[in-house]
Amino acid sequence: MGSMKFLWILSILIFCNCSLNAQPDLPFMMPYIRHFTPEIYNAQNQNWGIAQSKTGEMYFANNAGLLEFDGSSWRLMPLLDRQTLRSIAIGADGRVYGGGFETFGYWDPVQYQSNYFRALSAELKISLGKEEIWNILSRDSGLYFQSFSTIYKFDAENINTILPPDNIMFLQSVDNRVYFQVIDGGMYELKKDNSLELLPGSNALEKTKVSFILPGFKSGELLIGTQDDGVYLYSENEIVAWKHPWNNVLKSQQLNKGIKLQNGSYVFGTILEGVYIFNSSGKFLHHINKETGLQNNTVLSLFEDKDGNVWVGMDKGIDLIELNNPLRYFNDYSGALGTVYTAILNDGYLYLGTNQGVYFKNISEPGRKFQLLLGTQGQVWAFYSDGTLLCGHNNGTYEIRKETAKLVSDITGGWSFAKVPGHDNKLLVGVYSGLILLKKDNSGSWVFDRRITGFNEPVKRLLFDENHFLWVVHPQKGVHRLLLDTSLDHIKEIKSYGESDGVKDLYKLHLFHWENQIALKSNCLYIRDPKLDKFECINTGRYGWNVKGSRIFGADSLWFMSKNSQLWAGRKDTILQKLNVRLVPDYEQIFEFKSANAPPFYLFCQENGFAIIDKQSFNNHKSIDQRLRLKYAELVKDGKSVEGILADKVRLHSSQNSIRIYYSEVRFDQEPMYRYRLTGIGKEWSEPTTQSSVYFQNLPPGDYNFEVKPEPGTEIVLFSFTILVPWYQSWWAYLLYFLIFAFIIFLVRQYLRSRLLAERFVFEQKMKEQELFREAIASKEKLEQEVHLKSRELAHSAMSLVRKNEVLTDLKSKLHEMFKGDARAKDIFTRINEHIESDQDWDSFVEVFNHVHDDFFKKIQLKYPDLTPGDLKLAAYLRLNLSTKDIAPLLNISVRGLENKRYRLRKKMGLPEDTNLTEYMMSL
Repeated sequence: MGSMKFLWILSILIFCNCSLNAQPDLPFMMPYIRHFTPEIYNAQNQNWGIAQSKTGEMYFANNAGLLEFDGSSWRLMPLLDRQTLRSIAIGADGRVYGGGFETFGYWDPVQYQSNYFRALSAELKISLGKEEIWNILSRDSGLYFQSFSTIYKFDAENINTILPPDNIMFLQSVDNRVYFQVIDGGMYELKKDNSLELLPGSNALEKTKVSFILPGFKSGELLIGTQDDGVYLYSENEIVAWKHPWNNVLKSQQLNKGIKLQNGSYVFGTILEGVYIFNSSGKFLHHINKETGLQNNTVLSLFEDKDGNVWVGMDKGIDLIELNNPLRYFNDYSGALGTVYTAILNDGYLYLGTNQGVYFKNISEPGRKFQLLLGTQGQVWAFYSDGTLLCGHNNGTYEIRKETAKLVSDITGGWSFAKVPGHDNKLLVGVYSGLILLKKDNSGSWVFDRRITGFNEPVKRLLFDENHFLWVVHPQKGVHRLLLDTSLDHIKEIKSYGESDGVKDLYKLHLFHWENQIALKSNCLYIRDPKLDKFECINTGRYGWNVKGSRIFGADSLWFMSKNSQLWAGRKDTILQKLNVRLVPDYEQIFEFKSANAPPFYLFCQENGFAIIDKQSFNNHKSIDQRLRLKYAELVKDGKSVEGILADKVRLHSSQNSIRIYYSEVRFDQEPMYRYRLTGIGKEWSEPTTQSSVYFQNLPPGDYNFEVKPEPGTEIVLFSFTILVPWYQSWWAYLLYFLIFAFIIFLVRQYLRSRLLAERFVFEQKMKEQELFREAIASKEKLEQEVHLKSRELAHSAMSLVRKNEVLTDLKSKLHEMFKGDARAKDIFTRINEHIESDQDWDSFVEVFNHVHDDFFKKIQLKYPDLTPGDLKLAAYLRLNLSTKDIAPLLNISVRGLENKRYRLRKKMGLPEDTNLTEYMMSL
């Protein structure tokens, strides 16, 4: 009955938020608390006010200015002169109004790139003296800016100054009515006409300071929190102390802030001890302080967001208490329990198996803490219960009955248990050195029976399949299928599976049933095909997630995946949500507890405690994809933002081709993850990322669609833009290029035509010149032939003269012998000598010689003017290439005389001795 009672309480606690607030039985189970440190939001410690915009962004009044948080990124917008921002509120116009020292005004969140604070107090010429605006109320009738001494009512155009009777602490809005307390005085209502009305009977508060005023537990009642006197109730003109056991505690904790939640619960923030939460009827639910998970005990501001979760602004940091999250946690911040490896609910007790031993808690004693079960110190690996509870321990196997433990087997390392099919009183235990068998004795207790021989490897996990084969995995590497003999004495058959059987990764395998089949998990999800006795590796698609590197748990249609220290829940091929649970690496354990009288729930083992969630909450899961939105985009040049763009279908200049796009999923229960792609340069989605902006640089001209979606999630947000082609790539530029090209072609054509004509003219001239040249060559050849003939004739004539002179000389010699001394012969000799020395033949020779040899005598006489007629004759004969023997008769001298004459001629001409005189004459 104790087990049923716990299941009933626990399931109701998780399943229904209103029921959760009605159950005080499990105060040790806390909601998830998400921490935001000053290092995370990059501002100062203290946070004085909290507000949420209509689109979901959170705003905080920080010492450094206005903090904006969109779920992914933080932005700081300083106040003028970097003054402390004391108060904020969201106006009906969507603006964020803030107040500080001697100023109040607003930021316009639509101007995403502008941190400019518009000071209304300066524009309206309101002198605040040296006061600060500590509170801002946003009402339909306008905004109320409140300092200690004055209230300023702003209706978007005009401002009215309202002076309370004395200094006040805070304005409070309750059921569309505005209240405040005068310090050391009574409480007043601020009417819509700006008049003040003292609440009858409120003077009872003169000796205390009111911190907050909230709607009471019943209609028309006010709940009043004070700094030093706890909580009061005001109803029917009477103030009475709240008659509640915790009120005495609250008196010593200095109440500072209070809010009433949408579900009727109350949250009180204190200066000394964090947050207290009560349900709508006043029953205590939680006390959350630094010891139980809050960053700081001094609460400066409280706010409930649209999800029903509570934000806490503290003296140092910001926390989010996820009251609306179905997960509940027991966090062992002291480290007393150690790392939780396993858990079980048995006979009204909750048992935790940790690395330090077994800890237990009697659920019927809610105030009792977890205690160490004596004798179980050490590593605890597993629990098993069929009414009798067994504990697998580093030292062996224990039987546990309520708060005592007895050693059943001292064979070390009870890692896992499996009931032997067909033997209700037989239980297999996987240990460090193989398998052992336990059996029940007549008293119903488990006792050691025997070791199972034939298999001595460590067994971390084991289970039977439908054919009664025993499957076991090694803690480090390996998976085997074993067949027990009928006597349960030894293993008679072993089959080890490996790569040839489809299991490519054998390290640190997780063994479980999946969809009624044997399944293994390492870097793949391996599912066995019993017909082929092979395993198939499934990485993507089938379960809607890339399961590589993760572990899978669960049965039925619900499953969990632990990947990169994050836990995801899904059903069939759909991912439902990411859970704020971090399982123990390599010892990931999730237990499902079921009951006939209550919905089942899951318990998650963690390194510093455990978490629980009602299984029914997954059926009630609602998508939050609609919270994803595009914030804005900005153009970037030289790494700096130059212009923001908000409109869709933007047309950008070709030089505006570097763009940074900002987006966010306005959710705060966990850090959002995104996938994105830019169609135009690719179609593949990016890997999941927590970055809420992406930068594209040097994009080519074209049409682009930027798409982003949450992970997990299906809704896609689209941003379209076009980068125009540069002017030199536009259609009119191409037309201009065509015209220019055509004009160039025309010019080239004209140039080539004129060049062709010129070349044709040159060619014709060359042809004419060649014709003339051929004619000249022919004429020259003809002339040369004539010259040659003339030369031959001239030579022939010269030779004729030579022969004539030789004949006359010979005749003269013979006549001289015949008529020696005869006077009559003298006249004959004279006549012969006249013919030999006659100049008539020479003159004829010279005439012909000059005609043939182009005035040779003129040229040589110009070059050598000292030459005698005899020298000229010798030169002419040499020009004709006549030999010495032929020349001597022509000159009527001997050969020796000719040699002397040649010598004299060479000397007159100044020729070197090695110069051939005949060749020289011919060269002239």
